[in-house]
Amino acid sequence: MFLFNLTYVKPLEEIEALLPAHIAFLDEFYARGTFLCSGRKAPPHRRRDSV
Repeated sequence: MFLFNLTYVKPLEEIEALLPAHIAFLDEFYARGTFLCSGRKAPPHRRRDSV
């Protein structure tokens, strides 16, 4: 099992624009039985020194 804890380095607006494609990616791997769980950070975090 692997666990990933991400820190965003781009503005949240750029990240949110990519969410539909990312959700489609997740759906595919849930359908295959590869992914067991996932979730968003609440609130999303980004590095303080990022753009």
